[in-house]
Amino acid sequence: MKSIGDLMDIKSPCKDNNNCLPALEFLYTLITSVEFDDPLTPSEQASAMMMFFSLLNCTSPCPPFLEKNWCTSQLATKSVQIALRVADHSTTHLSAQSSSLFITIVKNIGTFTDIDSPHKDNNNRGPALQFLHALITSVKFDNPLTLQEQRSALMMFLHVVNCTSSRPPFLEKDWCTPQLATKFVQITLRDLESTAWYNFASAYELDTYFFQHTSFTNKTLASFVSALFEEFHPQMGLWMDVIALWTFLHLIVTGLGSEHLGLHVCQQSLEYLHEPDNLFTSCRVLLLWNDPCILRRLALLHPKHSSWSGCIQRLEDSDMDRALVVEVRY
Repeated sequence: MKSIGDLMDIKSPCKDNNNCLPALEFLYTLITSVEFDDPLTPSEQASAMMMFFSLLNCTSPCPPFLEKNWCTSQLATKSVQIALRVADHSTTHLSAQSSSLFITIVKNIGTFTDIDSPHKDNNNRGPALQFLHALITSVKFDNPLTLQEQRSALMMFLHVVNCTSSRPPFLEKDWCTPQLATKFVQITLRDLESTAWYNFASAYELDTYFFQHTSFTNKTLASFVSALFEEFHPQMGLWMDVIALWTFLHLIVTGLGSEHLGLHVCQQSLEYLHEPDNLFTSCRVLLLWNDPCILRRLALLHPKHSSWSGCIQRLEDSDMDRALVVEVRY
């Protein structure tokens, strides 16, 4: 595979190379072959898939056999299986360098779907969405993929979804189920306090993109809010948690106050947010972060809720600066 890459000069994609088309045809025949699974190892399969994507990205114009719907549902399924198999073997059989094969494949998907030019038509986005949706909804998505690999796939899925004007039928309506929303929260928050700032920034970007560009159903939003507090309550106290919860509160308050939700806002979400412990935690974090703007917007979501009086009393009885607590009263 490395020799093919050298022959095609894939490090210089802007240069014309007459060998690209025959190589693409060879690789496409290889990865769609019934013998692709055996006797090739997961590493060899992933190498072939990555080389195919790399050549595809540096080949213009696209050959006739790849002009339309080249990625069939069967190939999308096979891609999922390869990606998971590579991840499964990366910790025991592959080298440390090979453990990034999954992320490399995901990044190549972003390139060949041209997500940096969302207003341009791209026939590859539909198949890519099918592949990524099948991947993130797979029962094997949690294991053996690492958190970084899960985040990379989820981020790519959101990017492709939001740059695709004509979505495939399975994503036309209510594609974000409550189960996916819960999985989403778990991926972005799990072991956040022990990860690097890079991973926190990745989680922040994921959630911002998710909230700003996703049409929520009532059940989805309710699942997101409840999963958020369930993840945080056992570990609240670390400064990283305070920063993270402030980020998500900002997004939740904005989401619940959005005109796009209108009368369809789920009361279950508001009730969960206004449970005594949740409301106290939310107010405390917003005060610590000195964010009176979001605090006021939170209060305006349900200003007459019975939990507010008890919350204010708890804040006054706590070690919070009384000057800050005044913000809650007004």
